[in-house]
Formats: sequence, C-alpha cells, structure tokens
Amino acid sequence: QQASELGGRWEVQQVAGASLGEGVYLWVEIDPATRAVSGFTGCNNFTSSITEFGATLAFAPVTEEAGEC
Repeated sequence: QQASELGGRWEVQQVAGASLGEGVYLWVEIDPATRAVSGFTGCNNFTSSITEFGATLAFAPVTEEAGEC
C-alpha cells in the first residue's frame, strides 16, 4: 500500500509480533499530504518524515519528545 492509502491514525496492537498487553496504548498517524508521521510510544510523542520505495515506507530519523516516564 502507498502512504496515501495508509493516511490517518492507526492503533498499534503488536510490536515485532508481540502483543502489547492490557492498558498499553500506542498509535501512529500518517499524513500523506505532508509525508509526515507522528505518534505516541506509550510515554513519548514522536515525529518523522516518510519516503516511499515501491511498497515500502521508510522513516527518516525520529524526533522524540521526552515524556514523564
């Protein structure tokens, strides 16, 4: 799928095939118009830009805002 088809907010349910557990809330939001990605890691917010390579999305270096965890 292309970034334009993936636009919007997505709730993360697994990381590397492992379930996150009860009460863990992570999300990623893709904005195809600006080629930006942002999200929440459960403690910190993050932002990055994305580039498409065929059916693959690549994230630029991620900027993370320190949370209170």
